[in-house]
Amino acid sequence: MHKLVCEGYTDVVDADLSKYFDSIPHSELVQCVARRIVDRDMLRLIKMWLKVPVEERDENGKPRVSGGKGSTCGTPQGGVISPLLANLYMNRFLKYWRITGRSGVFRAQVINYADDCAPRAQRAEEGPMCVTA
Repeated sequence: MHKLVCEGYTDVVDADLSKYFDSIPHSELVQCVARRIVDRDMLRLIKMWLKVPVEERDENGKPRVSGGKGSTCGTPQGGVISPLLANLYMNRFLKYWRITGRSGVFRAQVINYADDCAPRAQRAEEGPMCVTA
């Protein structure tokens, strides 16, 4: 973050992707994970994790169950592995951003964590703000 500020990226847009954890398709997510993990037992464990039912309480305090064996998308919200899985899936967008040169086109860098991202942009009239000796 400091490096980007020194390079003149001073404008920040804070973005939170609505329903991001709920909308990640399992099949595509497992493909992303399988590119990095070859241990079949670990992949099986992650697939099982994605199918675990989650019990929550609604605004009236009544229990509500989501997920489960029939679900095809979403990661368990609040699960310890969910941010990691969300980052792996988000990496597809970030890779596209880099490969297609969007940083140069929009004069912006994207910093993310799970469903939060903070694109940082340079102002046209400003140059780098930090001086290094």
